[in-house]
Amino acid sequence: MSHHLLGPAETAALLEVSRQRLHQIIGGHDDFPAPAAVLAIGQVWHTEDIKAWMAAHPARRPGRPRKTEGGTDRGQH
Repeated sequence: MSHHLLGPAETAALLEVSRQRLHQIIGGHDDFPAPAAVLAIGQVWHTEDIKAWMAAHPARRPGRPRKTEGGTDRGQH
């Protein structure tokens, strides 16, 4: 079984957040997965670890409705 590693940009994309928000999530959740490695380019995570964390945090799953300032879901017309 191969392990795929995600850098900060890919991890943010998987969570559907900005890289800035990713850093807030990392700092705000004690149970966020530890990086598989810390490289000169930043931290990298195992894809499986991020997906498992997302499964434990339903609000972080991709495809969730997002609220706009007016309180409506994006994507609804």
